[in-house]
Amino acid sequence: MRSKEFSTTVKAVGWLTVWMALAPFLCDAAFVNQTTTLVPGLGDGHAAWGDFNNDTYPDLYDGAKLWRNNSGTNFTALPGYGWGIWGDYDNDGNLDLFILAGTSRVMRNLTGGGFRQLTLPTLPTIDNHGACWADFDNDSYVDIYVTGYEFGGNQPDAILSNKQGTEFDLTWQEGPPDSGVFAGRGVTACDFDRDGDQDIFVSNYRLAENFLWQNNGSGSFVDVTLAYNADEPESWGGTAGAHTIGSAWGDLDNDGNIDLFVGNFAHPAERFPGYPRQPESQFLRNLGSAGNYYFEDMRATAGLAYQESYASPALGDYDNDGDLDLFFTTVYATASFGVPNHPVLYRNNGDWTFTDVTAAEGVNNLGSTYQAAWADFDNDGDLDLVTDVKLFVNDASDTGTNHWIKVHLAGDGETVNKAAIGAQVRIALGSEILVRQVEAGTGEGNQNDLTLHFGLGNNAGPVTLDILWPDGSIQSVSNVDVDRRIDVSMQCEVSNDSVTDITHNSATLNGILTSPYDSADVRIYWGTVNGNNTANWQHSLVLPDQINGSFSTDITGLTPNTLYYFHCYTSNAFGVGWAETSAKFATTGLLPFEETYWGGSQGGPGEFDGENGWRVNPESAAFATYLGGQGDGLWNCHFASSGMVWHAFSGASRTNIVWIDLYSIPGSNAVEMATSALKDKSAVVCVNPTSGRISVYDGELPKVVGLVDAPSSDWTRLTIRGDYATRTWDLWVNTTNIARNLEFSDQTVSAFSELGTLNSSDGKMDSVKISNKRPFDIPFIDDDYDSLDDDWEVYYFGSTTNTAGTTGEDADEDGFDDICEFLAGTDPTDNTSLLAILNVWPAAGSAVVLQWSSVENMHYAILESTNLLGAWIPVVSNITATPPVNTNAVTTTPNTPVFYRIQLGL
Repeated sequence: MRSKEFSTTVKAVGWLTVWMALAPFLCDAAFVNQTTTLVPGLGDGHAAWGDFNNDTYPDLYDGAKLWRNNSGTNFTALPGYGWGIWGDYDNDGNLDLFILAGTSRVMRNLTGGGFRQLTLPTLPTIDNHGACWADFDNDSYVDIYVTGYEFGGNQPDAILSNKQGTEFDLTWQEGPPDSGVFAGRGVTACDFDRDGDQDIFVSNYRLAENFLWQNNGSGSFVDVTLAYNADEPESWGGTAGAHTIGSAWGDLDNDGNIDLFVGNFAHPAERFPGYPRQPESQFLRNLGSAGNYYFEDMRATAGLAYQESYASPALGDYDNDGDLDLFFTTVYATASFGVPNHPVLYRNNGDWTFTDVTAAEGVNNLGSTYQAAWADFDNDGDLDLVTDVKLFVNDASDTGTNHWIKVHLAGDGETVNKAAIGAQVRIALGSEILVRQVEAGTGEGNQNDLTLHFGLGNNAGPVTLDILWPDGSIQSVSNVDVDRRIDVSMQCEVSNDSVTDITHNSATLNGILTSPYDSADVRIYWGTVNGNNTANWQHSLVLPDQINGSFSTDITGLTPNTLYYFHCYTSNAFGVGWAETSAKFATTGLLPFEETYWGGSQGGPGEFDGENGWRVNPESAAFATYLGGQGDGLWNCHFASSGMVWHAFSGASRTNIVWIDLYSIPGSNAVEMATSALKDKSAVVCVNPTSGRISVYDGELPKVVGLVDAPSSDWTRLTIRGDYATRTWDLWVNTTNIARNLEFSDQTVSAFSELGTLNSSDGKMDSVKISNKRPFDIPFIDDDYDSLDDDWEVYYFGSTTNTAGTTGEDADEDGFDDICEFLAGTDPTDNTSLLAILNVWPAAGSAVVLQWSSVENMHYAILESTNLLGAWIPVVSNITATPPVNTNAVTTTPNTPVFYRIQLGL
């Protein structure tokens, strides 16, 4: 680390020349030229740093090419459009390019999809040399100031006024009011008087006066160059100006006020006998509020060595000592009378004196160039420099123990432009106040990175950031750790992250909070209607004092198989903030579902809507259908993509085996479904009444699995078994198994998502039942040959290989082997679930009432006998289970003893 005391002491005793010669041997140079390794083919246009793809690594635009930064390792060349600078004109969060060269235009950034040209009004200038973005009229959209140089005479400046991110209007066409027309070279904007609007400094050439335009807050300006002492007081040949090429704003003395460096090209006295040397560059110190923000010329003591062809300056704290240093290009290799010229790096000594460290820091032997811009392209905490077709990488170790912080700002797009151009950040360090501004244009047509860089010297933090936003509002962010990048929005930012632990009636909503404070309140809205304001949502809750980072909350009381939206919201003193978009999720289904209203004989539709939480037509929910104006239920469904039964079970609570049982009349004009109408990851069954063919569409691949007698006049029963564990499914037609172990279309997706049965305008679908147990009249599957239904074993014991659930096992130790429990339809894991009569009592007349335990999805029969050794005769059959118990009355013969028993019905 180089101390200010060392350089100042050396200068005081007159050893500056000797120290400069020895410097390369005393310590390593800060900069290493790594152009060939990192960015071969870099162009010698001007330089504009900007993170166009939002990956936190600034990319480089040289006019000829856009160099995409590959995480600080190297750069990839992309096409360029001519000399330009970065600004987000449409507030979409992506940096766009304003192109000065040729026909001026804006290239809109399409978020990784290239750039699209936006036509601009015809400018009154042909030769443009300088431009900057800033929100001059405070409407939250950045405008563009363009300087006109020379083309058969001086060219006028212009302002392109941004109209809400849609187009630009040309406002100044003949120069600003009362200005005259001069040869403009550079322009840069700054709120130097801290009144909440962007002022402008224009660098004019040909010994013309420069312009300091003070903004009145609405985008109109007053020339205050003379009034604020920002003029050139030294007269040369009767003129009151200089050859200013580029200028740069920056707080050079750490008093919290942004100063101005005016870079002048100056011919020597020998060039024009009888005249003095032309005016040299100015250091204009901003006197702040106490001095009415007037400027004081400090160039006499600054210590800049005279060179004739100084051109484009760039300010940046390359050594992280807290002071802004100056890099200054030259555009003559050999100036008048053979005097060599070369770009210079001046280190700021913190006392309005500057030391030439060009050779010591490894940026010597440079040629003529207008290119100069700073950025920490590799995110290692120190500024790197691009100039003279070279990328100089700053060696982080050279800054010693100096600390740093990088601040990336984002406006809200409502009151402040998204790129936060014009915002200022202040950091108080003892008696000093460091200030940096987000600027889009400096020097002559160059641009430093929009991410602000502070060197902090030996201050190890934490620090407080005081932010002056371009709309005049002030925000403070305290306890910020150093040696890091921090992203600060004008307001708290919140995003919807994910939804986890979804069940039929509950879910966990997760989000992420980014707050400029230690904590902030977050409100979460959710409901079945999507919206972006508080009135749209049925439910909400507040999570108070959330700290930065992830948060989550559990919600309950949801409706099964329903599509929900949720949206996170937060606010602070600067406004409100919604997450960018709503998130959506669907609750799981309740099994079993049974749509019982048979539509075959009555000729009416079934009533799906509202059954067990199932709904007709919600997006991504359990059932969706195109009703064709026929009312509720699945009726007259047509088109394969819309006449579907959706089965959207998900989450940890979903069973592995799901049975779907339904009836269908395909329709007299049904045809096999066109594969183009089918969605991927689906299983679709189509019955063609003409051919009798069952076509199974799995994804977009049709499989013919059999021929059946399926005339269009008959209701055909389809039974489908989906196995999520093996990702396979089976098909029965009218209780006959015609396909086994068909694979899901995508083995990586555990979703048996769509079932359709027709593609006609007069087809019907009805009597849909969905359960996790086999319909009683479908023969069970026993692939492991243990006389037990494989689904039954999986349902109760998790697999068919478990030792429980086999012959001779009694899992619940109730005295009934598991095989007996299976045949009886009882629960093998519950010793209170027995196929036994619980109670008997007489009813009116000769009836008797029987009550027994029953199990879901089973059917029972009551048998009687007058002699236990004789035959058992069924008196009531096919009794649907009503768990947990069934109660049925039977008629008895008076004065005749009768025995009763319960068995599974058929």
